[in-house]
Amino acid sequence: MKSIKYLLFAATVIILSIIGCKKDKVSTTDLEIRIVDEQGIYVSGTSVKLYKSSADMQNDTNQLGVTQISDVNGKVTFSNLAEETYYWFAERGCTNNSNGINTTPALDLNMTRVVTTTLSGTGTLKFTNTSPDQYQIYLNGYLLFTANAGYTYTYVYVPVDTYYIEAIQVNGSTDETFTDAIICGSTVTVTFP
Repeated sequence: MKSIKYLLFAATVIILSIIGCKKDKVSTTDLEIRIVDEQGIYVSGTSVKLYKSSADMQNDTNQLGVTQISDVNGKVTFSNLAEETYYWFAERGCTNNSNGINTTPALDLNMTRVVTTTLSGTGTLKFTNTSPDQYQIYLNGYLLFTANAGYTYTYVYVPVDTYYIEAIQVNGSTDETFTDAIICGSTVTVTFP
C-alpha cells in the first residue's frame, strides 16, 4: 500500500514538474504577404511597406515598421499587429502591386493572415498642354481629364499596355490622336497641340 501511495506521489510530482516547466506559447497577430509575378511564381527581393490607411500608402507617409524584403519563397511577415485593416505596397524594379490587391480585412487576434499579392509591370503617362486652350484627353475612348492651358499632368503606375490617346480642343477644332505603348518602367510623354 505504501508503494502505491509513493508511486502516485512520484507520478504527481513528475506531471506537475512537466506542466510547471512548460512555457506559455505567446501568440501574435501577424500578416504574411506572399509575392508572386503574373505567372504565379514567387518573387524574392521585393520591398514591401505596410500602412494603416490607403491615403498613407498612396502618399508614402506614416509607414508602419521597417520595409521588409521578400525571401526566396516570396514571403514577408509583419508581426505584433493590431486587429485592424492594413494596406501595403510591394515593388521590385518596374513591377508593383498598385493594380491589384493591397489591403485586407481587419486581422484576427493571435492569428496569422496569409495573403498573396501579384506584381505587374507599370510605367508613366505624362501629358503636356503647350496651348493656351483647354483640351479633353481621352484614353482608349474614355474621358480621362480636361487639361488646362500650359499644365503638365503625370500618371504613375499605369499598367503595361498599348494606349490610344485623343486630345480634343474644348472650344476649337483641333483634334490630335496618339498611339503609344507603355513598357515596364517607361515614360510615355504626350505633348499637344
